[in-house]
Amino acid sequence: MNKTDQVWIMVANASEAKLFLYLGRISGIKALKDWNNPSVRQSSHSLVSDAQGKFYMGGNFEPHKSPQRIEMEHFARKLAEYLEDGRIRNNYTKLVLCASPTFLGEISHLFSSHVKERLKVVVNKDYTRLAMRDLTRHLNELMI
Repeated sequence: MNKTDQVWIMVANASEAKLFLYLGRISGIKALKDWNNPSVRQSSHSLVSDAQGKFYMGGNFEPHKSPQRIEMEHFARKLAEYLEDGRIRNNYTKLVLCASPTFLGEISHLFSSHVKERLKVVVNKDYTRLAMRDLTRHLNELMI
């Protein structure tokens, strides 16, 4: 990575996400923002009614999604919108995304083509619980 690059690193899963600025191998990372999505861990009964699915004109059927799945989709959309806004404001030139497998599939299809152009490294692992020192070590390995 060039010294002029502003590298954002997002580590995420369905219930939390953290955004960091990569400062380099020696300086490490700086925390920028945290998000929590505790509703994804709530029981189905506390999130929605007992609706099963919806029929649309023309015979199309939208299958039932679990309340947790819906909450995960909302959270992924919120994070994708934040990354799009950061791109528009030119807050970063490169993006590293480390996410749990399920959440990675959910969020990556929401990225605009412009965010995808800045997405340089994708790690299919959940690093949200790593200590800052361990996360920095893993990220330095990726940035070689």
